[in-house]
Amino acid sequence: MFSKKISSLDIARKLVKVTGIQETLEILQEIKDPDPSRTGEYFKLVLALSDCNLVQTLKEDIFASEFEREFLDSVIRDYIFECIRVLATVRMSDAQEVETFRTAVQGISKVLQEFWKDEEELRSGGLGPRYYCVKEVLKRLNDEGDFDVHDALFEHMYLEHKNIIDLFRESSTKTK
Repeated sequence: MFSKKISSLDIARKLVKVTGIQETLEILQEIKDPDPSRTGEYFKLVLALSDCNLVQTLKEDIFASEFEREFLDSVIRDYIFECIRVLATVRMSDAQEVETFRTAVQGISKVLQEFWKDEEELRSGGLGPRYYCVKEVLKRLNDEGDFDVHDALFEHMYLEHKNIIDLFRESSTKTK
């Protein structure tokens, strides 16, 4: 995995690049006639979806055995701040506004994480929690019926998950 000397911010910056958060936002912007005044809401939901995906990925054994939970929580927090900084989709005037936005993102993310609690669904090989997370985000945007957007976003969530794992594996081979 990563060298123990690397900071959570350094990891977060790499995660912003490999998760393709910009592509996720672009997928949602394909929804027909998006209201420009809802840009902040789109961004918040996209970031919550990506945050949920990151949180769930980092709960896997390969991460839990390598890093302390507090460090992973710092990576997650820094990831959100970096996404806000890099994408600058929504201008925020001060640190308090950024913190309020981050808190709102993580609140939505926690709601989305509830889909991982249905063990029967996970074991039965059903559609899986990422499917339902995407469905919930589209429902909040009043656009559940656009199956092309749903499928693209769902596929992107799996790619994001894979890219997170690949980033850590790749870094692991470089530090050995």
